[in-house]
Amino acid sequence: MSSRFGELVVVQQGANGREVLVREATVPLPPTFMDTLEAAEVPVRNVGQEEISIVSVMRLEGDPSLSLDDAVGMAIAPQVDATLPARFAPAQAADATTAEVVHRAKFAVQLSGARPGEETLLIELVATAVARDCFVPARIDFGQVPLQQAIEAPVVLTNGSSLAQLNTVGSIMGTDATFFFSSSAGTSSELAAGAQQVLTVRFSPFEERAYAASLSVRRAVGCPEGLVQLTGEGRADALSWSPTRLDFGRIPLGAQVKKVVTVVNHSNLPLSLRSTLSSTDYVLASNTPGLLPARGSVTIEVSCAPQRLGPLDGLLTLDLGTTPSTPARIPLTCIGGGPRVRVDPNPLQYGVVPLNRETVRRIIVQNVGTAPPSPGDLSNNLFLGTNGAIPWFAVVPKNANTTAAEFNVALRSTYDAAVGIPAVAGSNLLEFEVSLTPRSLGLREADLLVYTNDSSTPVARVALTATPRLPESCSVILSPEGANFGPAPRGSVITRTITVTNDSANAGATCLVSGIEMAPGSDLAFQVTDPGVLSLVVPSGQSRLIRVQAVVPGDAAIGDYLRGTLRLQLPNEATPRALPVDLLVSQCLVVDPPVIDVGVVQNGCTSASKEVTLFNICGVPITLSGVSTPGAPFRLTSSPFSGTPLGIAPSDHLTLQVAAAPAASGTFVDALRLESIEGGTTYTQSVALRAVSNPAGIGTDSFTQTSVDVDILFVLDNSCSMADEQQALASNFASFISSASQGTGNWHIGVITTDPVTNTGVLRQTPGNPRFLTPSTRDAGELFSEKVQLGVGGSGDEEPYFAMSTALSSTNRNSVNAGFIRTDAALAVIIVTDALEQSPNSPGSYLAGLRQLKGNRGERLSVSVVGPFSPPGPNCSTEGSVDDGRFGALIAATNGVRSDICTQNWAMDLETISRNVFGARRSFDLASTPRTTNDITVTLDGMVLPNTAWSWDTTRNTIVFNSPPAPGAMITIDYRTACF
Repeated sequence: MSSRFGELVVVQQGANGREVLVREATVPLPPTFMDTLEAAEVPVRNVGQEEISIVSVMRLEGDPSLSLDDAVGMAIAPQVDATLPARFAPAQAADATTAEVVHRAKFAVQLSGARPGEETLLIELVATAVARDCFVPARIDFGQVPLQQAIEAPVVLTNGSSLAQLNTVGSIMGTDATFFFSSSAGTSSELAAGAQQVLTVRFSPFEERAYAASLSVRRAVGCPEGLVQLTGEGRADALSWSPTRLDFGRIPLGAQVKKVVTVVNHSNLPLSLRSTLSSTDYVLASNTPGLLPARGSVTIEVSCAPQRLGPLDGLLTLDLGTTPSTPARIPLTCIGGGPRVRVDPNPLQYGVVPLNRETVRRIIVQNVGTAPPSPGDLSNNLFLGTNGAIPWFAVVPKNANTTAAEFNVALRSTYDAAVGIPAVAGSNLLEFEVSLTPRSLGLREADLLVYTNDSSTPVARVALTATPRLPESCSVILSPEGANFGPAPRGSVITRTITVTNDSANAGATCLVSGIEMAPGSDLAFQVTDPGVLSLVVPSGQSRLIRVQAVVPGDAAIGDYLRGTLRLQLPNEATPRALPVDLLVSQCLVVDPPVIDVGVVQNGCTSASKEVTLFNICGVPITLSGVSTPGAPFRLTSSPFSGTPLGIAPSDHLTLQVAAAPAASGTFVDALRLESIEGGTTYTQSVALRAVSNPAGIGTDSFTQTSVDVDILFVLDNSCSMADEQQALASNFASFISSASQGTGNWHIGVITTDPVTNTGVLRQTPGNPRFLTPSTRDAGELFSEKVQLGVGGSGDEEPYFAMSTALSSTNRNSVNAGFIRTDAALAVIIVTDALEQSPNSPGSYLAGLRQLKGNRGERLSVSVVGPFSPPGPNCSTEGSVDDGRFGALIAATNGVRSDICTQNWAMDLETISRNVFGARRSFDLASTPRTTNDITVTLDGMVLPNTAWSWDTTRNTIVFNSPPAPGAMITIDYRTACF
């Protein structure tokens, strides 16, 4: 039988969208503003067969702002939908910073006409009250803010009521109140219905720490007062950007390279961002952001699009929206690239030139633009001509005296028109010669036009000027016949002079010297600085100077030779004269010796002082900027250095003395460090120190007599007075080589000249006559005779020491003189000259170089001289006084042989030198100084020798045998060391 009761249920939507009918339901109501009354409805349905009535509504729990009381007395027919009236009247929250409040209430709805047991319907109402006119934010957190800058936070207050309301802003309070600011603080203002007010609060930290304060705000008379918490943190890197500099490198014209700057905002507020550039060579991307998000970052794209060649500096400025504005400034650098032409010299001044004779000048065309981006890329290469086509040059006369036919341009380099000239050091230039042959008198003026693909200078213009003159017959002497700069440090600027003297027999003759310049192939480090117009007019009996300047590149390698040719046109000579110019890139401070071994020292004693000599071998002054103090037991017993930098003049020297005073036994090592400033570069060298100490001060030196290989370097004078001497030397090779057969060693013989400007230090070599002779060389005697007959056309400025050091330099040992010097061979230098030694540096500096070449083993080194040791006589003339001590210094220091150039018996003197060079060793250096001769014991192959078989040379501190020990002999020298 069917039911005859009513049944009331709540109608809801299920998760799948279908209706759900429940007798116990939670019903959400729409949100309502605080302090307002809003009506709502609860959908219900009577699914029963009889009418049902609502008898009462009982609140079981919850908020009184929700009500279903208006539903009492409702009657709902069977199978009918209805809504129960609900009310929601939320009160204003007591805290103005409360944005919303959720309200809940649960009701029991009593029904009449329902089936027994189903008389109650349970309904829970849920609704959200939203703050409106009274709300203020609970917190303004600025996050990280840069020091001594300010960031502003806006607070928007809206009056949503129908009446005007009075907003009141209190003062900022708290210990950090001074770091927060609002212009509205302490003021009241009326806000019209529906209007808005923007309250701005600023935070400016001074230190890296956290800050806190508070601000009170009342929205209207009936609203509660809200307390806004103000917080923030001071950080130096709150706003950051990277990189801080953009270097785009070289960019060809018409190309564009992009780089990115990243800007990071660590604050909790978005900031405006404005980017500007200072140069039109730089471009910002079209999508450059204008806002820097809170706790976020943006990237700014900047491109360099060079409009011109050369360095292009710019500045990217970022205004980051802080107060006061402290913009970020990011320097921008790029180089406008592509090919760029440079023509040197410009102008090209011939000066005075001879009529009807050719005068030649060098010009250099360089590509100083952008290096190739990759091997084989020709895009940045410089091409001659317009679109690579001939002509490359044109001469445009500028006055009536000048014709283009008088000039000719000739290429003196290799040029591949399909490749062009890359902007690569060492490959970026071409050398040309511009010759002028004037056919009449009168000033010559023209422009030389150089056509290239340089977009900024497609036509380079070089002004040409010359003044023709009738040539005269006259005679000129050049002294010296070249410019030898010698050793020079990197970064130095040095000038050498050549004297031009008019020695014509005709007293009225005026000599014209024209076309004075560095010839093609010359290193660019050299240039003629005087005369400025590169020609000289020298009156009879007078002299003029040519100055050649060398600017040593700062990146040149130590040991490099820079070479060139000074070219000039002399009267009465059909072809230009070529004078050699060279320079050795060198470290100027030579320390001799690099190792000091004081030997054995008795405990409590002080050793003999040993000398360290500091030579300046360059032609410019250098500075000794520091000398270290060695550790115990070593001490400086003499030093010119007192803490103030010392200058060492060219070719001058300083000396130090070092000793050891050990208090205990043992082996001691240390180093003496020396710092020099040479041409703007600082160098550090060390002298190794060693000493051994024992209680008795007994030292032992041991040696083995050996036959060693020997390298023999003849340094021969080839000046005009040496013909007879060269012939005498050539005729006596057998006498010189006579002692070679006594030893078992091998020999090399090489020959150089004393000329300081022509092929200086280069071993003489001719077809069929090798660089040096050896025992296996066929017809060595004949070849030696040919080698030493050098002729007499060499310079009268004889510099045998300089020539010797040049021949033995590391550069020449590895190139033109390769193979001559052997590491383990002895070195014998034999100088033959009738002149004084005139090299620029002190003899000691050249000796230091020889010692270092032989590992500071004095027994492997000798310097012998056949030279001017007696006054000239009727049968022999020398070029000056007898030796002034320069030759004698090296002879004595190396146990060499001294022979007079005026000897009447070359065979006997050469035999003496031969015995010294090839003979067995007779003297042996001691490491320490003995007390007396009686304190020395010499043992040969285990047998003690009487002191009549040997002697002690106290000056050189060597043991000298009366007869040299046989090859293979074992020599032991025991002695007690002296105390000093």
